[in-house]
Amino acid sequence: MKIFQNKKHFPVLFGIAMFIAIVVIMFIANSKALVKLELNPPIDGVAKLSTVGGRLVVVSGTNEMQVRDWNDITKNPLKILNQADKVALMADSRLFRIPSDKPDTVEIECLKKDCNPLKIPLGYGMRCNMLSVNRTGQTAGLVNVNISGKNSGNSYSKFSIAIIASNQLSEITTIENSDGSLELFDISVSDDSRYIAIAGQKNNLGWLGVIDINKKQLLWEQSSDSSSKFVCAVFSPKSQMIYVGGAGRDVLVFDVATGKLANKWQMAETKVANKKQFTPTIAVSNDGRLVATATEPAGVIYLWDTQSSKLVKTLPVGHILITGIAFSPDGRYIAAGAVLMKNKIKICNVPRVR
Repeated sequence: MKIFQNKKHFPVLFGIAMFIAIVVIMFIANSKALVKLELNPPIDGVAKLSTVGGRLVVVSGTNEMQVRDWNDITKNPLKILNQADKVALMADSRLFRIPSDKPDTVEIECLKKDCNPLKIPLGYGMRCNMLSVNRTGQTAGLVNVNISGKNSGNSYSKFSIAIIASNQLSEITTIENSDGSLELFDISVSDDSRYIAIAGQKNNLGWLGVIDINKKQLLWEQSSDSSSKFVCAVFSPKSQMIYVGGAGRDVLVFDVATGKLANKWQMAETKVANKKQFTPTIAVSNDGRLVATATEPAGVIYLWDTQSSKLVKTLPVGHILITGIAFSPDGRYIAAGAVLMKNKIKICNVPRVR
């Protein structure tokens, strides 16, 4: 090519090459500076990652559980194998399981072995579809479903929203779904156990419902064309706001009391062939000051300041598919897990916000 035959172009090309090299080196150095340490994940990767009380709880795709103490995060984790469809760990070391062969039963086991195992039936024709524990580890939320015999397509005729506190199962409310237009993908319980949020899709739009536990009723519901479905919803520590994400690159912030849209944050657009952008997981710091949102397939965590609604920093953790993020109790670190077993759990430093 003529361009390489002309020596006048060499300085220009050399300058471009040097610029690209410097950018790459800075990116790698920045990534290494952010990552404090790396932990081995379960053998089949991370499906869910959360902080419950003072512990980091990691759940794999086959529901193997790893439990680590944030105060000694490098210590070998407690490993729990589960023949169960869903698992959750409470702050007092009670382990909740939905057995694979008994989806209509909640089994409660005490890891400390200071109490007897317990089985709680969900009721005739019901099965547990989702199980989640709030950040304090005091209350578990459940979405139980009733399968309609009339619908050969296996549609759910109703969703029963329930909680378990002090080993007591309490049904809070029921949401009818006779036309099969509603799908649910996430349940979240507020830290003060006052509210339940359920996120999903209704008529091909992102859908969110917030339930008042004391009043035992659906407080409000909202649909949004910003996303075709919502898959994660997280309350602020004082139950004032709820942060929602799913298909697309928008994170919506709703006022819990009124259901009004309070804010919308947008992550940078990522274009990858045959891959649609997604917000798979959200986490909130214990003081409520920072919200972490992950986007795929870019593998980047965004940190947002809830007071100014400004982007604080992006953390390129190196995972293409981030399946879980969680803040440490003191807010100094954030953990990021990925679906691939070769991806380590990254523990990153969190920048201070003034």
